Amino acid sequence: MIRCLLAASVLGLSLTAASALAQPGKATGKTAPAKPASTPADPTSDGSALKGPAVTAAAVAPTLVQRDFSGKVVRLETNPAEAAVRVMPLDAASRAAVDRILLERSRLLDQLVTENLQTISLLHNAREAGDKAEATRLVQELAAKAKPLRDRGVLAQELIAALPPDEGKELKRMVQEYWKAVVDEDLAKPASEREDKSPGATRMAGVRDSARTEFARIAGQEIKSAYERTIGQQSRDFDALIAQLSLTPAQESKVRKIVGDSFNKSFGKATPNERAQVFWKVYAELDETQKKQILERIGGPHAHGGSK
Repeated sequence: MIRCLLAASVLGLSLTAASALAQPGKATGKTAPAKPASTPADPTSDGSALKGPAVTAAAVAPTLVQRDFSGKVVRLETNPAEAAVRVMPLDAASRAAVDRILLERSRLLDQLVTENLQTISLLHNAREAGDKAEATRLVQELAAKAKPLRDRGVLAQELIAALPPDEGKELKRMVQEYWKAVVDEDLAKPASEREDKSPGATRMAGVRDSARTEFARIAGQEIKSAYERTIGQQSRDFDALIAQLSLTPAQESKVRKIVGDSFNKSFGKATPNERAQVFWKVYAELDETQKKQILERIGGPHAHGGSK
């Protein structure tokens, strides 16, 4: 299923981020050079002539641009705006406002993923089969369902609006600096390695294709993270239950097949009746001690007529 999520990297969510914040040609990411420290009019007046001129260390502005040993830009695993506010020294009020925005957006993304596993899976299959028309249709379907998230606008712009002016400008600078580094690196590649390989491709087309590719990659990573927060957590809870029941290898194989078949059939959206059927199928595979344990786990001792 993880591969399905990666296939959704072209989700229309990424397209909503194509804003002025990603205009790499306009951002330099450079800070003004520090002014040299002044020296006293009379270098001997303070009795420290042997100390030499005073030196003021230039402040290093925070940056999202990190490079590996080969000099390539280390690509972020999350939205650049989120990565920026994570490293910015914000006061308590600003941090609370930022965290609220990030939490609200992550909940919407989690909901999008959990409610559309089937569509994401079908999109993966269409891309694997080379069916571009079907893949495009499914992307549009997902983009339409992502309207509550798209309606919030670009993440960077929402965060900037919640921050004091100076902090908003710093966030924008960091985001633009990252995009400039990514696009410049892509444009420096041989034409055969770039997304747009046509001989007559303009620089603007190269900038657009580079930004679109990076947006899509980040969107895929965010969807993968949403999967891990939701379906991944359910899987970990199930593994914990399996460990608690101390199933034999034969029992575990049967139980995993029962649960797995149900999940694949319903894409994680089983009805209450279907979930009940799965439970009783699993229950039938357990011995008496294990049955007692699972009943206690889901409903406490009263679930099986235990202590009052």
